[in-house]
Amino acid sequence: QVFSHLTFLNSLELEGNLIQRIDEKAFAGLEENLQYLRLGDNRLHEIPSEALRPLHRLRHLDLRSNNITYISEDAFTGYGDSITFLNLQKNMIHQLPTMGFDNLNSLETLNLQNNKLQHIPEEIMEPILDTLRVVDIMDNPLICDCELAWYEAWLAGLRDRDDEMMQKKRTVCTMVNEHREYSVAKMP
Repeated sequence: QVFSHLTFLNSLELEGNLIQRIDEKAFAGLEENLQYLRLGDNRLHEIPSEALRPLHRLRHLDLRSNNITYISEDAFTGYGDSITFLNLQKNMIHQLPTMGFDNLNSLETLNLQNNKLQHIPEEIMEPILDTLRVVDIMDNPLICDCELAWYEAWLAGLRDRDDEMMQKKRTVCTMVNEHREYSVAKMP
């Protein structure tokens, strides 16, 4: 309960501290005002959901460059409604949970760049597609198959075609029987 006396704190940066685990009461006192939490460049193996659940005003969650290998089904339950920005890049996530994003009703930016994802089925992403403006899945060993078709269609339908999203059109995937990369925007 290190932060319990900092009740008006709205931004907390704990990047690069070699943190491996976060106690469930670590953010006690910050429940009402914390909006920005940066936990990048640490050694977390999972999303510290129990510690984050009381933070119902959290908008920006940065967990990049950790050792996260999976996302639990209830990873964002209890606090995900207000999150607009979620950065999970440079982790070791192999698979996304079936209902893992169901509670992220306000999510606008999702960064999954540079993980170990091979498949990203539409049914997993569907609960957040209406609010998403940016989704980055570059630098994953994606397999070109029907499960990735939603991404191509989503990119094509973007109204806000800024330079950043045009970069995402360069996301590549690999055909199972070929040793050739394809742009997701031009999948066969």
